[in-house]
Amino acid sequence: MKKFIVVMISLALLLALVFTLTPLGTIALSYFSKIVAGIGQTQYTDEVMVSDIKVKGTKVEVSLTSVAQTQVGTEYAVKLYLNDVLAATLPVSWSVAQIPGTTKKITFAGLTLTTVTDIYVEVIAP
Repeated sequence: MKKFIVVMISLALLLALVFTLTPLGTIALSYFSKIVAGIGQTQYTDEVMVSDIKVKGTKVEVSLTSVAQTQVGTEYAVKLYLNDVLAATLPVSWSVAQIPGTTKKITFAGLTLTTVTDIYVEVIAP
């Protein structure tokens, strides 16, 4: 019995180490904290997240992924910041309900990106 307890404690410490030192662990802990923080709430605010940002010439392509099921016609404001200054805002909505994991791409075009060192995208729910 004592050996079993030692093995279980060792396994728990190993899992704690993996969860704190790896990107997968960081992601898992962030989702767990959102679940714990969301207990008792009836409305989701984190329905859409930014999953990818690509710079192509004078364009910035942003991939949005639905995290929770989105409502038809819900309009999100996607804000693009270049060097911590708001450069553009685009409205984004879905014409049909999206299941979690569905990706949509939008493009911010006509941008001057020669002196840009920092790009940040924010999704604002209605």
